[in-house]
Amino acid sequence: MLHSKDLKKAYENDKINTYQQVEIDNTLTRLCDYMGKCERIKNTIFPTTYSMYMRFTLCLFIILLPFSLTDLLGWLQIPLVTTIGAAFFLIEKMAIHLQDPFENKPTDTPMTTICGTIEKNLMQMINEFRDEFEIQHKKTEAEVIGVCTEKNPYFVL
Repeated sequence: MLHSKDLKKAYENDKINTYQQVEIDNTLTRLCDYMGKCERIKNTIFPTTYSMYMRFTLCLFIILLPFSLTDLLGWLQIPLVTTIGAAFFLIEKMAIHLQDPFENKPTDTPMTTICGTIEKNLMQMINEFRDEFEIQHKKTEAEVIGVCTEKNPYFVL
């Protein structure tokens, strides 16, 4: 709501044209949609039974695995079952840690870094727009007065 008021005010003050207004409005709409999606991901609660069933199935698999390997490997099944069990338990532990990707843990999505980058990019865009607006404003003042601002008006880069 506040974004649309600011956007309308900028349009009325001739700081942006119609095309820019439409594009900024579309960008703000997409940004709000993405924020809503991230909030839904963050607020999704995984039931504890999900983790319990996963752990139960994993333990059952690890307990029954040696019985299937007895005839094939003999004594080599002990290190193999230990390795397979450790790998599966590590995968299960990772799945539990990745259930909530926005908690600022080392394994999470680096939201602070991403937000800092977005903020830096927006500030650069604002400064570029401000500089462009000031240059354009000075040119219009110079045209009104009739003064040439370029050193050589035939070779303007």
